[in-house]
Amino acid sequence: MDKKAFSERDICTKFITPALKRAGWNEMTQIREEVGFTKGRIILRGMLVSRGKAKRADYILYFKPNIPLALVEAKDNTRSVGDGMQQGLEYATTLDISFVFSSNGDGIVFHDRTGAGASTEATLGLDAFPSPIDLWVRYCTWKGLDAKAFYGIIALAFALGLLILFLPIDPIKALFWSVVLNGLIAVPLMVATMVVVSNRKHLVPFVAPIGLRIMGWLATAVMAAVALAMFVL
Repeated sequence: MDKKAFSERDICTKFITPALKRAGWNEMTQIREEVGFTKGRIILRGMLVSRGKAKRADYILYFKPNIPLALVEAKDNTRSVGDGMQQGLEYATTLDISFVFSSNGDGIVFHDRTGAGASTEATLGLDAFPSPIDLWVRYCTWKGLDAKAFYGIIALAFALGLLILFLPIDPIKALFWSVVLNGLIAVPLMVATMVVVSNRKHLVPFVAPIGLRIMGWLATAVMAAVALAMFVL
C-alpha cells in the first residue's frame, strides 16, 4: 500500500512508534501519545459561547515519570518530514520541553532547543531516533549536572562509613553525634530541595503542587527550629 494513503495516525502506529521502540523507548512508561495539555480558547459570537480546538501533542517522551524530555509531532506522508516542526516548537515552548522531533514516516527532523549541541537542527533517518539515555545526557550537560561527581560523592560517603568501623570510636557516642550532624545537615538540604522543586528551571521540568510546597516549607521550618533548639536549650 502506498505510504501516502496512510493517515497521520497510521504513520504514528506503523512507523514512528516502532522506530521509538527500536531506539530504546519503553512504550508503557516513556511514550505517551495524543497528550492534551490545554483546553481550546473560549470564542464569543454575540450571545453564543464556544470553545476552540484544544492543543494536543502527538507524542511526549519521558525519561522518568514527570520528566518529559522530548516532543514528537507527526504528519501524514503527503507532507514533508519537517512540516510538524513549527507546531512542535510552539508546544515545546508551552510545556518547557527541550527536544523536538517532526516526522512524516520517512525520517525525522530533530531540533535541540537547549543550544548545547553541535547543531540546533538536523534531518535524520527514521532509525536514528536518540535513545532515552542520549537525550538525558544532553539534558544534564545543558543543565550543568555531573552524574560522575554525584555518584563519586555517594561512593566517598560509603567509604567513610566503612572506615569508621575500623576506628576506636565508642559506637554510642558515634550514634549520638551522627544524629546531631543529621539534624544540622538536614536543614540546608531541605531548603535546597524545596528551591529545586519550586522552580522548573533548576533541575527538571516539574514543579511541585502548591500544597506540597507549603507542607515542604513548613517541615523545613520545623526542622530548622529543632536544630536551633539543640544549641539554645
